[in-house]
This record gives sequence, structure tokens and C-alpha cells, in this order.
Amino acid sequence: SAICGRFSGALGLSGKEMTDITDYIQSYEECLKRYDPDFLELFKSGGARDLVESKLNSLPLSLPSDLIELYVWRDGLKGWKYFESFIDGYTFLPLDEAIKSYDLNVELQKRFDPKGIIFGGGPWPGEKIYPKGIFTFMQCDGNYVGIAEAESNEESSELVSVSRDGDIRVYFSSLSKLFEYLAKCHEEGILPDEDGEAWEKLEEFKKSIDPKPYA
Repeated sequence: SAICGRFSGALGLSGKEMTDITDYIQSYEECLKRYDPDFLELFKSGGARDLVESKLNSLPLSLPSDLIELYVWRDGLKGWKYFESFIDGYTFLPLDEAIKSYDLNVELQKRFDPKGIIFGGGPWPGEKIYPKGIFTFMQCDGNYVGIAEAESNEESSELVSVSRDGDIRVYFSSLSKLFEYLAKCHEEGILPDEDGEAWEKLEEFKKSIDPKPYA
């Protein structure tokens, strides 16, 4: 079935494959309006585009334009201080807080991991080194999800999870995939998971939508 009136076929708008993050974000918002409107009220209003761009462009790493679209849409969760969950227990940080988190982590990285391996760890076989760190915009109890540096602002970058022990894993292959997953989970009735009992189904569903992190 179509995703909340936005998807046509498996992945497209009117038969055309969607690649624009704004399409996926709009699909997710429409799903929340339909299936979980109270949750939509938990988000902070998005920032002005020029201000969001200015703040992100001031950072020393090249971030994909997807991140700009995210913060223009919403500026994190109102209850981020109390770890209001956005996905998998992770809260969604307001932009200013995410920048503070990034700056702190880079400072710690310089002190303990001057080669650029954020939060310790490795290098292990297959592990990537991020010389300028990872922009962490979601967190939960000492664990983070962030977006890695893009080769150019126009390209998407993978989302990585960073544990408190320094374990780095691919979380989603892009922000677009994260929002596609969230929208489809609502359409299929897997979310909202008020009892917290659908984690196995959510994991399998995530694997079917975004197999790259499991490869």
C-alpha cells in the first residue's frame, strides 16, 4: 500500500524513485498526523534555513545537505533533556545542543585519539577512521548516533552509532533510509510500539528496507 498518500508503488512518487530527503520527511510527518498525532507535538519547530546552514557550515567537517533539511523540518525534541525517544530509545537533539556535543567530543578525541578514531576503539578490521569526528545528533545514555563527513555537501552520508565503549557501527545508510523506515513502520502498524514488544519485528523490517548496515 502507499505510504500515507506519498509513495506510489514500492519506492516511488508516481512511479519515480524518491531520493530527496524532504519527500521521506514529509511522508513521515503525514504518517504521524494520521497514526500518532500526539507524538508530532513533541518536536520543536524547525529553524530558519539560512540560520541552520550558517551553523552547520561553521563546523570543520563537510556535512550532507540532508542534515540541513532535517533541522529545517524540526529542531529536535522538546523533551531531549529527559531523553524523549525519537527512535530506538535515542532522543533527537536540538541543533545547538548537537553542536555542543560535537565540539565536546572533538575535544576529547584530540586528547585521547589524535588520529581521529572517535571515542576510542580500534582500528579494527573494517572499522573506519573519522579524522574530523562524527556529528552526533541523537543520543541515549552515553550512546550516540551521528552522521559522518560527506565527500561533498550534495551527497548523503551514512548514519553511525557510537557506543560508550567506542564501538562504531553503521546504523542507517542515510537519513533518507531512516525516515523511509519510520514512515513504513507506521503505515504497517508496527509503530507506535507502546508496549515495547515489537523490537524483533522492527529489526527485521529495518533489515528489509535498509540491508546495507547488515551486509
